[in-house]
Amino acid sequence: MYDNHGNKLTFETVGEAIRDDVTGEFLAGVVTARDVTKVTQMITQIKEQDEERFKLICDTMPQLVWTATPDGMHDFYNTRWYKYTGLSESDTLGLGWRTAFHPDDLVESDRMWAHSLRTGEPYVTEYRCRNNNGEWKWFIGRALPLKNKQTGRIEKWFGMLRRIQAHCGISFH
Repeated sequence: MYDNHGNKLTFETVGEAIRDDVTGEFLAGVVTARDVTKVTQMITQIKEQDEERFKLICDTMPQLVWTATPDGMHDFYNTRWYKYTGLSESDTLGLGWRTAFHPDDLVESDRMWAHSLRTGEPYVTEYRCRNNNGEWKWFIGRALPLKNKQTGRIEKWFGMLRRIQAHCGISFH
């Protein structure tokens, strides 16, 4: 539904059947609708502002920052990631981000990522990432799950890569 100015309106509706207490026969239906357009607009604005704040925070960090869906599909990288790797947003779609990592390091980091996705435990690994000049540099990668407070289910993974001077060979599991 739209108002007189062509703006979309949002309504919250609730319906209830009224039945005869004895026979259960349907007597009438009552439907109520409440205009929640302003509340919906405020929530949308807050979400947009939160997304802008999140991106700004990520872009001011010296690390390469990323997020992933609960099933592990990467869905965000900060600007520093794109500048460092030289990859574009379209290059990183799907599993394209993997091209930035040394193939010899992916087997172990994949195993550890699968473990974290399965258990919800933090993800920590070391691997080489190729910069935009084609040089391999060692990074430590970490990710933590954001869990729903009511259900305990993972809603999002927040991760980062931080450059390390030398590969330590430390096992984090």
